[in-house]
Amino acid sequence: MKKCLLNFIIILMIAGFNSIVYASSLDVSSQFLSYRGSAANRNPQPSVLLNNFSTCQSKVELDIYSDIFSSSNVWTGTANYSVYVNDALIGSYTQPSKILDISSYIPVTSVKLVSNASTWSVVILQVKVYGNNDPSQAPSATTPVLYSKNAQATPLTATMTNKGVKLKWYNSELGDNYSATAPTPSTANIDTISYWVSEADEDGCESKRAKIDVIVEPQSLIYHTSASSRNPKPSAILNNFSTCQKKVVLDLYSDIYSSSGVWTSTANYNLYVNNELVATYTNPSQTLDISSYIPVNSVSMTSNASTWSVVDLTVKVYGENDPSEVPSITTPVVYTIGTPAVPLTAAFTNTGIALKWYTSERGDNYSANAPTPSTAAIGTVSYWVAEADEDGCESKRAKIDVTVEDVLTSLNPSDNNSALLIYPNPVQSDINVQNYQDGDHLIIKDLNGRTLYNQEITSSMQTDGMMSGFYLYEIVRNSNTVQKGKLIKK
Repeated sequence: MKKCLLNFIIILMIAGFNSIVYASSLDVSSQFLSYRGSAANRNPQPSVLLNNFSTCQSKVELDIYSDIFSSSNVWTGTANYSVYVNDALIGSYTQPSKILDISSYIPVTSVKLVSNASTWSVVILQVKVYGNNDPSQAPSATTPVLYSKNAQATPLTATMTNKGVKLKWYNSELGDNYSATAPTPSTANIDTISYWVSEADEDGCESKRAKIDVIVEPQSLIYHTSASSRNPKPSAILNNFSTCQKKVVLDLYSDIYSSSGVWTSTANYNLYVNNELVATYTNPSQTLDISSYIPVNSVSMTSNASTWSVVDLTVKVYGENDPSEVPSITTPVVYTIGTPAVPLTAAFTNTGIALKWYTSERGDNYSANAPTPSTAAIGTVSYWVAEADEDGCESKRAKIDVTVEDVLTSLNPSDNNSALLIYPNPVQSDINVQNYQDGDHLIIKDLNGRTLYNQEITSSMQTDGMMSGFYLYEIVRNSNTVQKGKLIKK
C-alpha cells in the first residue's frame, strides 16, 4: 500500500516538475531540439537514458532535476545523482536542479542520468541540441485525426518534405518517449491526445516537429434517408434526432439523371436546418458540420433539378458522452411462414420512457411504433430499437433479427452459403445436396423412424422407389448427424 502511495505521489510530483522546472527554460525562439525522459523508483535506483539526438550539433545543454523522498514521506529538496555522456561518467551532483553545457563532448550520442539515493527518488533529464542553423521544416502531417470511441485505429502517418529518410515520433513537444515506429492511437476513451513527428536526413540531422492531434469523439448516432423522383422534386427530411448534441455532421449526396439516360455526377439542391435555408449546393458529395445550429431539430435536402434526381442525407449526432446502453431485447424472433405475427418488443434498461424503431443500423425509417414483421416469405429481416429519456436523449440501438422459416423443410435462405441445402423439396425424382463433403451420407426415414434410404451423397440421387408423402432426412458426416429436416416426395 505504501509503495502504491509513493508511486501516486511521485507521478503527481513529476507532473508538477514538468511545468515548474521547464516552463522558463523552454525558449521557442532559440530553435533547439528537445529530448526528455524521467523515472522514479527506489530499487533499482531510477535512471534515464537518451540516445536519439539530432547529429547537427553546435551546442548541447542539459537541464537536470532530481529529488529524494524521505522515510517520513516528504520530498526533501535534496539530490544525489551521476551524469554519463557518451557512456563516460562526467560527474556526480547533489543540487536538485542543474544546467550543464556538454558541448565539449560533441558529437553527443548518449546521455544517462542515474540516481544514487538509497530511498525513493526521481530523476528528470532534458537534453537541448542546437545546430549551426535552425532545424529544417517539419514533415507534412494531417491534423486533427478524428476517431469515434472504440473505432479501429491505424498508425499515424506523415510525409517527409525535405531530405528526410526516416521519421521520428514523440508523445510530447519536449521529445518524450521517442519511437522510430509510428504510433497507433488508442480509441478507448473520449480524449484529445497529441503526438509530434520529425524527419531525419541520411546524416541523422533532425528537422522541426509537427504536431498531430488525435481526437477521440463519443460514438455517434446516425440517421439516414434518401429519395429519388422527377415531379415532384425529391426531398429527404429527418427530424427525429437525439437531443444530446455536442456536434452534428451531415453527409450529403445528390446526382442528376440526364435526358440521355445517364447519371451526370452533377447536383443542385437546397439544404435546410431547423426549417431555415442554409445554402444551395452543386457538389454531388460533401460533408458539413452544422454544430452551430444546435439544437438541431430538423434537416432537409431538396433537389432543384428539373429532371430525375436523387438526394441522400445522413445526419451524425455526437453527444458529450457515449449514448447510453441499448434496451433489452430478445433475438432472434422466429416465425413459421404464413403465421400471424405480433409487434416487436423491447424493455427499457436505463431511464428511457419511449422506444424508437428503425429498419437499418444507420437509422432509416424511424417509427415511434413497434413494427409487426411480415411472415409472407422465408428469410431474415432485421430491425433496430433505441430508447429515449424524458429529455429526448437517445441510447445506442439493439438489433432484432426476425427469421421466417418453412416448418416442413427448415429452409431458411439467410443461412450462409456454406450451409447444407437439400433440393428440390418437394422432390419428384432426382434429389440434390448443396455444399456436401466427400463421405457425407443421406439417410431418409419414414415418419415412424424406419430407414428407407442410406447412401453416400453424390451430385444427384434418385428417389423413384419412394412413395409420395412426407419423410424425415438426415445428413451424416463422420458418424455425426450435421443436419436434419423434412422431405416431401411428390
